[in-house]
Amino acid sequence: DGSHLNKREIDSVPFVPNAFAVSAQEVQQFAKALMKNFQSNSTERVMRYKHDTLTVQCIFPKYAKPLLDEIDALLAAHYGLSAEELDFVINYDIKYRMGDELEWAE
Repeated sequence: DGSHLNKREIDSVPFVPNAFAVSAQEVQQFAKALMKNFQSNSTERVMRYKHDTLTVQCIFPKYAKPLLDEIDALLAAHYGLSAEELDFVINYDIKYRMGDELEWAE
C-alpha cells in the first residue's frame, strides 16, 4: 500500500546506483523533495489508551503525485519500461482503483 515497507522489501529491489541513467545527486534531489513534501503534508494523530498515548505521523502520498510521477518516469527509463508500462504505473490508482468512483463523479 505504499506505506508499509520493511528493509527486506527495499533490499529485494534490484537497484544498481552506478548504472542509473542520472546522477546520484539528481536522485538525492528527488528523494529530498519527496521527503519534504511528505513532511509538509503530514499530520500527527494522537491515540490515547487507558495507560498510554501513541502519536503517529500520517503521510499522504496523494499530495506528492506529480513528483511521484516524475520519479516513476525516471525509474521506468532505468528499468527499460515501455511507454505503456509507465502509463500503467502512473495511472494505476486512477484507472484501476478509482474507476468506478470516477464514473460516478462524471
